[in-house]
Amino acid sequence: MITYDGKKWSEPIVAPFSKDKYSVADPAFAPDGKLYFISNRPKTAKDTLSDFDIWYVIPLPDDQWSAPENLTIVNSDSVEYYMSFAKNGNMYLGSARVGGFGMEDIYISRYVNGQYTKPENLGPAINSAYSEHDPCIWPDEDFMIFKSENTPDGYGEADLYGTKLDKNKKWLKGVNMGKPFNTNTYEYCAYLAPDLKYFFFSSERDVRWIGADFARRRINELCVE
Repeated sequence: MITYDGKKWSEPIVAPFSKDKYSVADPAFAPDGKLYFISNRPKTAKDTLSDFDIWYVIPLPDDQWSAPENLTIVNSDSVEYYMSFAKNGNMYLGSARVGGFGMEDIYISRYVNGQYTKPENLGPAINSAYSEHDPCIWPDEDFMIFKSENTPDGYGEADLYGTKLDKNKKWLKGVNMGKPFNTNTYEYCAYLAPDLKYFFFSSERDVRWIGADFARRRINELCVE
């Protein structure tokens, strides 16, 4: 964890819920104030699966956190990872669960009356026979950027793709974002700044950023109804 005092970032420290022997990754705050993340920790003492599930913790006073809780309704016997939240609380996630179009697909879990629902596959406009995950949803759920691996029109091993809703509120087919977003290496983990001014993503081992408005314009240029 790191904090910002208005002028500079603090030195990172290990989060208290991440000090055990299990892996923790993909942290993301949701509109409900909870911090969601993935972990391969067992659900119960008798759990023998080593897959990654989505968990959450609740911030408490004096920089404390609640004990991690498994988000059971969203998880499967396969891997779940990398969440992105709309302003209404809807969660977009990647999952390798049975019944998808490829190795991993992107799903939505709707936030209804304070609870998440069973994830729904976003369908063939987004998902393919390849591997789609790492969704980055715009707050109003009208634009999205995600990662797709080893596609025929890719620049590298994994590229960023963009999509938007059409006039019927259906997702248009995802389109490669091209340069300067993608390179001949590996692009992933897209993220929007809370003020919607900046769009961040990882490229190989670097973190890069670009104007969020530029990313949105690129999607508008590429995704034509």
